[in-house]
Amino acid sequence: MTPPRGIRNHNPGNLRYTGTRWRGLDTPAHDNAGFCRFTAAVYGIRALALNLLNYAWDHNIDTIEGITHRWAPRSDGNDPDEYARAIGKLADLPIDTRLDWVDGPDGRATLERIARAICQHENGEDPYTVQTWAAGISTAHY
Repeated sequence: MTPPRGIRNHNPGNLRYTGTRWRGLDTPAHDNAGFCRFTAAVYGIRALALNLLNYAWDHNIDTIEGITHRWAPRSDGNDPDEYARAIGKLADLPIDTRLDWVDGPDGRATLERIARAICQHENGEDPYTVQTWAAGISTAHY
């Protein structure tokens, strides 16, 4: 059985290629549908984490509900409210509670929970080890 696109591309968040020169991009940098391709999962996890952190830093988005409205907008044919409910359930976090993942004492753990939930939702699985997740999250610059 062929793994899902995000797993094949080492891109657990299914980030689209927009020209950002993410560390670890493969050659070519994207597949034929425009999704980023990374040389290893740790780089895709790093890009996913940095993307989420940028939502907080650059856009003041700090709830699961806010994340999903940007991550999976209705304009792309998604249902961001349903996506938020799925991520909240998988991460075991309320969708409207302010996430303190930038400065909070459990910031990295919260970031990882949400990133893992996105991976599970996007791909139907999370095949990565605790060590791979820790390496990817730790290289996302706080």
